Amino acid sequence: MTIYLLSGLGAGEEIFKYLKFPYPTVFIPWIDHVKNESLNDYAMRMTKAIDTSKPFILIGVSFGGIVAQEIATKITPEKVIIISSLKTPQEIPWYVRYSAQLNLFRFLPNEAIRKGRKVAHFFFGAVKKGEKKFLDEIISVINVPYLKWSLQKIGNWEGASIKSPLIHIHGTTDILFPKSNLSNVDYWIEGGRFIVMQKA
Repeated sequence: MTIYLLSGLGAGEEIFKYLKFPYPTVFIPWIDHVKNESLNDYAMRMTKAIDTSKPFILIGVSFGGIVAQEIATKITPEKVIIISSLKTPQEIPWYVRYSAQLNLFRFLPNEAIRKGRKVAHFFFGAVKKGEKKFLDEIISVINVPYLKWSLQKIGNWEGASIKSPLIHIHGTTDILFPKSNLSNVDYWIEGGRFIVMQKA
């Protein structure tokens, strides 16, 4: 059994560093998107990193959880585990959906995204100095065009029908994907969007 890990937007494998896994893990890095590429086509390209000759599990955080579900429409993992993510289009916050429908993300100034650290600290629940520093490092190197593309894909996501068992883990005080929008969450963890590190 192998566990394949997909991080959230702009993050790398370091977000999983406090977790202990019962099987070997492989981190799948984000690949550049192609202009006008659908999320499903993008997920198809991501499957190239997965050895399907052996049983495997997918774990995705935030946007990685959505992509993990899209991947599972192409190949069949033993299970899909999503953390701080969404299962259905109905769980997408209205402001994300409307912004995507109106294509407002393209108007976000690149520098404003890089300098909006206090806003990011709030949404991600980064309170401690180390957490803020970690988040600031992610923001400083984030691929802004990819970020805008991803937000657009999240807002327009139509959901994914998969055969594999799906397990949803979510923070009780998550601001970006709030508890009030979600249903049938398997495990509620006390905390916000940083639960994968804060409550590993």
